[in-house]
Amino acid sequence: MRVYKFLKQRVYVYFILAIFTVVPLSVFAGRPFATEDAEVMEKGAWGLESGIDLSKSVSNDRSYVFCYAPQYGISKTMKIALAVPYIRVDPDADREKQGVGDFEVALKTVIHPEKKRTAAFLVKTTYKYNSGSYENGLGGGNRETGLSMVVTKHNGKYVWHGEYGYTLVKNQQGADSDNFFQYGVAMEYVMKPRLTLVSEVFGERRPGDFGNFRAHQITPLAGLTYQLTHKIVLDMSYRVNLIKETRQEDILGIGFTADL
Repeated sequence: MRVYKFLKQRVYVYFILAIFTVVPLSVFAGRPFATEDAEVMEKGAWGLESGIDLSKSVSNDRSYVFCYAPQYGISKTMKIALAVPYIRVDPDADREKQGVGDFEVALKTVIHPEKKRTAAFLVKTTYKYNSGSYENGLGGGNRETGLSMVVTKHNGKYVWHGEYGYTLVKNQQGADSDNFFQYGVAMEYVMKPRLTLVSEVFGERRPGDFGNFRAHQITPLAGLTYQLTHKIVLDMSYRVNLIKETRQEDILGIGFTADL
């Protein structure tokens, strides 16, 4: 019986992997959020977040972004994750418009665990390497180092997440620095034992744009997650950009999270 359950769980994982590797998502926070959560996995545990983002820009350009994001619990308060994206800029374009994007690694460290009256507090550090081709639109052409402060609080059927951080951008193209702040608030609401409603508002702004609201990139998201098994969670979401002046693309995301 134990062998059967083990094989059944592995079949679910490989079945979903097979689906999503057909075409090329973005990652680091728990799917489908951009806002980070203040939670880590157990020491020695492995996990995987993966999926696909289908994007349509304001100029009607389409792209697929597929990404594997393996994760590992270094200790009971620390987790490391790696995001490896594969980007297909346009299904009708030549093969030069397809390839690996910018790699990103993140380290999450819990500073204060959640308690009855206080939220969990976590510090996240990230590094993005410009491994994708800038000329072919597969990478940003920059190297980025980020630091974020994150909180998470459970309240009945609700779970709240908040993040505020700053990213240093080392421009490899000779242009001025594009350092930016990022901020977000996300909510999970358990509708049924396996079905959860998710929503968030995530934003980015340059240091000089604090009072210029229309220069912010504000991208709300709405979606659902479904607990397929006790180790696999499926998700579907839709993200738009509220500010017309900074609007770039709308994104439909489909993916999963698995404890391996």
